Amino acid sequence: LKVSLNSFKSDEKEVKKNENIVLDLDIKSSKNYVIANTVSINGKEYPVYKANENTSLESTDIQKYKVKMNVGDESGKKDYKLNYVRMSDNSLINLDSSISIEVLKSEANIKNFKYESNALAKRIKAEFELEDVENTANNLKMEVYRNDELISTEVLDKENSYNLSIKTPVNGVYNIKILADINLKSDYNENEIE
Repeated sequence: LKVSLNSFKSDEKEVKKNENIVLDLDIKSSKNYVIANTVSINGKEYPVYKANENTSLESTDIQKYKVKMNVGDESGKKDYKLNYVRMSDNSLINLDSSISIEVLKSEANIKNFKYESNALAKRIKAEFELEDVENTANNLKMEVYRNDELISTEVLDKENSYNLSIKTPVNGVYNIKILADINLKSDYNENEIE
């Protein structure tokens, strides 16, 4: 039996924490009736399944498989090294290939937003918390709108909780937006922030 690796890849280059990914594995086998049962990735065995049930393995010497796995709850670049494939005749075929996938950081979010308006003083008191466990938010600011027109912008220092007093020119309905530049990648150039 001669088995060689045709390709080892993933359509996903960036995923969220605890997300399931599917890795594609194409192998070339000298015996079409001997098929892959499991693969070892990073030292752990995973079952494989045929990429397309409608494709007859006898019609080609390329066997297409998929492997499902969970990326876990740690962010950062993860390398997945294919060690070997275990075939249906129980033979182990050593294969050496790696792919990298970026597990994105948890996105910052606003929690417990409360407001209180004081019509006589023409002020709005706003309280909220910033949950940013993995430091993904930069350049925080608060924008205040009336009738879709920007009334004021205030740059916010990064804190865990905020208690703000917003002066309004006239009584009316206002929209408050808390904005930030968010980057979920583990290593980045500040010029690449979207």
